[in-house]
Amino acid sequence: MVDREGRILTNNHVIDGATRITVRFNDGTEIEARVLGRDPAGDLALLQAQVPAEVPPLPLADSDLVKPGEVAIAIGSPQGLGYSITAGIVSGIDRTAGAGGGRPLSGLIQTDAAINPGNSGGPLLNGRGEVIGINTLGSTGVQNIGFAVPINSAKRILPRLIAGEVIQHAWLGISAASAQTNANGVEIAEVVSGSPAARAGLARGDVITKVAGKTVRDVDELRKVLDEQRVGQTITVEFTRGGRTQTAQVTLQAWPTQTSP
Repeated sequence: MVDREGRILTNNHVIDGATRITVRFNDGTEIEARVLGRDPAGDLALLQAQVPAEVPPLPLADSDLVKPGEVAIAIGSPQGLGYSITAGIVSGIDRTAGAGGGRPLSGLIQTDAAINPGNSGGPLLNGRGEVIGINTLGSTGVQNIGFAVPINSAKRILPRLIAGEVIQHAWLGISAASAQTNANGVEIAEVVSGSPAARAGLARGDVITKVAGKTVRDVDELRKVLDEQRVGQTITVEFTRGGRTQTAQVTLQAWPTQTSP
């Protein structure tokens, strides 16, 4: 719970397709909740419930200050084992991981605190009991690698979720070269047909150096800048082609459900 108004953050994949949502407390009390807003491509959702006044919200940390080696505590119900707590450390930050074939989740907090099916939507806490992330997924076939959406990602869109918005993320429509980076920017390996990049004239082999006035040196930086833009917005993309610097005006679309990065 993020405030005393009974608003609860969870993962979108936890509530996706649900016809009824129930919040269960440690004493066995159950109350119904409804969805306020969702961020499907960011795997976040905000619920509203009539939470008893004596139940306090968890304090939210500044996840931009999280560093590897700090204490990480995950709470959830893995394999149906309710109210389970696992602990470890923050193993890494700014990680990127897949989310079921759609838009990759970026900026994730990596932890070795056990995160299994059933942990999704639960909080990842620091040693002071503050929320640093929302547990979202673990790596299949690999032990001690789990990920959480940083809480600052949720904070940035919280007013929009409260307003009932379904968040859409801006899509450029390219995939990067196999190395994913170039000494001077992000090299395009493929342009998706009909995408904003294709309509703007970007092509394979172009090296993107700036997006919306911000320098991009790798794919993660490119994703971060795009996440700051709105769907339908027209931005300037600076790139090099054949040794010459050029610019293109790109009108961004919403990220498709299934597509290349």
